[in-house]
Amino acid sequence: MQVEASLRRLDTDWIDLYQLHRPDPSTPLEESLRALDDLVRQGKVRYLGVSEFPAWMMADMLAICARAGLEPIVCDQPQYNLLRRGVEEEALPFCRAHGLGVIPWSPLAGGLLTGKYKRGEAPPADSRAGRNESMAKRLDAAMHDTLEALEGRARALGKTLSQYSLAWLLANPAVTAPIAGPRTMEQWEDNLGALGWEFPAEEIEFVDRLAAGIVDSAPIRRHVGYRI
Repeated sequence: MQVEASLRRLDTDWIDLYQLHRPDPSTPLEESLRALDDLVRQGKVRYLGVSEFPAWMMADMLAICARAGLEPIVCDQPQYNLLRRGVEEEALPFCRAHGLGVIPWSPLAGGLLTGKYKRGEAPPADSRAGRNESMAKRLDAAMHDTLEALEGRARALGKTLSQYSLAWLLANPAVTAPIAGPRTMEQWEDNLGALGWEFPAEEIEFVDRLAAGIVDSAPIRRHVGYRI
């Protein structure tokens, strides 16, 4: 069983948070939830969550747990950042209304919001855009316009683009904490600069106006095998 393998690799007796990573259309929700409930009752897992689940499916899960007396999910891990905001339509309001934590992954848009990509310069060889053609294609003129405008606003506040982007997330009351993935101590220390200051209201308005024409605001994709 995957949980047993994880416990051995981590050399621990329990997992603090165990998440379902994307829906499995081949398995009924209640079957999955009963299996997760068993893990909690066995003491192998403390809390349950999901990642990349649409709001309607999280609602189904909470209803099933309430009806069957199962351990409920307590958080959602969506992809959410300045450039990808589709979860604001349903998932975030749902989580806030039902008391679920929100721990966004890719808070810096895979590195786009770090300031490492410059107009007219080839992406760094060790960066995602340097290794991934689809990521490199996102760096068109419109994207550079947006990134340069954001970086200018960040600089005016004495912050880096990474700090500005993370602080924007933290200013959202629906967000519990973003999942940052620094590769170096320098990046980690830079990320810490997002803490200890309040993201100005006028900056939130600026971001909304600027990003309106470029952000991916599409709702979370429907998953094959499920019908809304």
